[in-house]
Amino acid sequence: MYRVRHVAAVLVAMSFVGPMVGLGVMLLCAQPAWGRVSFFDLEWKPRQGPPAPEPPVTPPPVPPTPAPPEPPGPPVPPPPVPPPAPGPVVAPPKPVKMEPPDAATQDKNLKLARMIFEKEYAQGTPEARRRLVATLLDEAGNIKKNFDAKFVLLEQARNLAAEVGDAKSCRQAIEQLDEGFTVDAAHMAADALARLLPPSGADVSVAAWGVEVLAGLIDVDRYETASKLLNSFPATGLYAKEAALAASLKGLKADLAEYARVKPALEKLKTDPADPAANLAAGRFYCFTRDDWPKGLPLLARGSDATLRDLAAQDLAGPTEASAQLALGNLWWEAAKGPGVPAEPLRSRAGYWYEKALPGLKDLEEVLARKRLSDLAASPAARSGPAARPGALRVPHGFRAKPGTVAEPYTRTGWARQIVHAATGIELVFIPAGRFLMGSPENEEKRSDNETQHEVILTRPFYMGAREVTQGQWQKVMGDNPSANKGSDTLPVEHVSWDDCQAFCQKAGGGLRLPTEAEWEYACRAGIQTPFNTGQTISTDQANYDGNYIYGSGAKGVFRRATVPVGGSRPNAWGLHDMHGNVWEWCADWSGAYPGASVTDPTGAPSGTTRVMRGGAWDRAPYYYPSSFDVVSLCE
Repeated sequence: MYRVRHVAAVLVAMSFVGPMVGLGVMLLCAQPAWGRVSFFDLEWKPRQGPPAPEPPVTPPPVPPTPAPPEPPGPPVPPPPVPPPAPGPVVAPPKPVKMEPPDAATQDKNLKLARMIFEKEYAQGTPEARRRLVATLLDEAGNIKKNFDAKFVLLEQARNLAAEVGDAKSCRQAIEQLDEGFTVDAAHMAADALARLLPPSGADVSVAAWGVEVLAGLIDVDRYETASKLLNSFPATGLYAKEAALAASLKGLKADLAEYARVKPALEKLKTDPADPAANLAAGRFYCFTRDDWPKGLPLLARGSDATLRDLAAQDLAGPTEASAQLALGNLWWEAAKGPGVPAEPLRSRAGYWYEKALPGLKDLEEVLARKRLSDLAASPAARSGPAARPGALRVPHGFRAKPGTVAEPYTRTGWARQIVHAATGIELVFIPAGRFLMGSPENEEKRSDNETQHEVILTRPFYMGAREVTQGQWQKVMGDNPSANKGSDTLPVEHVSWDDCQAFCQKAGGGLRLPTEAEWEYACRAGIQTPFNTGQTISTDQANYDGNYIYGSGAKGVFRRATVPVGGSRPNAWGLHDMHGNVWEWCADWSGAYPGASVTDPTGAPSGTTRVMRGGAWDRAPYYYPSSFDVVSLCE
């Protein structure tokens, strides 16, 4: 396997609810240490048949209606043109989950586990139980074949961890169960938190996990389970110093209180689906409180408010012509001025249609749509974070909100501005969807012939690692450190291959992946069209590179002759450090020619022999650093 020196990987994470998220981290990946084979694998036998998880609370049945349009994406004004070369989201295929073993098989494997770990089970102290939990998790991680035993070990670890107040291990066991088996992870988490929260009421990390689970339950309409879990929280005054956490809890309570208010209408619709008043109440709840327009629009279309009824019917028709989409946006915008309606949700829906219409508009119509999208982005509701609408900060599965963070200001959908990967501690920041020019203009200095400039449209927001992946984070996941320049856990990991990065992502969990090349350049530019996100030139005060060389009007600087700790550079406009210099960064894409026309969500060449690297390294000249410059490298 060919390894490239000084290369880092940019990881991306997938969200189980909401936008695609990405994690951008510069890292040099190393071969994974998979560990020993478990003796449990020696007795593995295939099986079939699983129990059913707790059914989610679903909205009442309604008469057939036209299929709603695609889920509304809150208005995201296109950020200033930032570019990268086309890049594929080459995520590994989604693993097939196993069914949990039946009761008899679970009992058999539990007895076997108790025999194997007889001494550990006999020690009844909390500290001994914590050690046993760690042993069970480690043994489960080594199992590659006997999935019945793996399930039982993880279940035991989950229950024992909750019993002794080990929230971190409890969550780890639940996440591994969810990754490998068809289980109701939300119910498991709610059950565990009901035991963990009261004695750990002042533990912010436990409460933050509880907020995440609550938000997830509400997102899928499981209000009864959410209400029971919320009752397990201690007095919210304990979290008064954690502004984001307190605001999230307050929002969740408001969501559940609103559900309690509208519950009679939801019950009414079960027996009388055509009731106008009940449809209006339920429709307003889903559209205005839950921001779930696909679910709420059919209800509004049967409601007793004539204005909302007509608008919902037109919305459900899903106009496809830009002029019709603009007209519908204008109708929602004007409706927001009426009495007795919440203005921000209606304006947000108008923004959804302005965004869809924008590519087909020109002249004054385009000016109007862009101005109103800009007004939406600048509104107090867009800046006020969690208080803009009821509900907790939303985070992808496998992550937690960074303490003190607020909601991202671009979409007003409640996603946290900054998140932390639970398993590694990697910090990521929210990057909004948008359009930009990828590549470089023909007059740019030191430009390569393959940097054909073209428009790229990214339709989904994502998360990107705020800093390069460190040697400490790599060591924690992979168990080794392949870097040549050692000395501190905060140095970027290097000397890793593209395949090593894939192994790191898989083992770290949480849906991490490499970003596409387009995502990388878009995130690097952060709205800047100059060669660097620092402007027309760059200095060694702004990035770690060979300062003996200059770019443009720049001056010579220092040559540090090694990598430096991550995060030392000033972040770009989106909060990303070290996008220029220090270590190269792997992208997901196969290398290929850039297209000559506009593309949407590009994924690069469908196949190839080389992968793309971006960003430059400590031992390179600055003209290897421009946002549009890419390098290809053998990866296999």
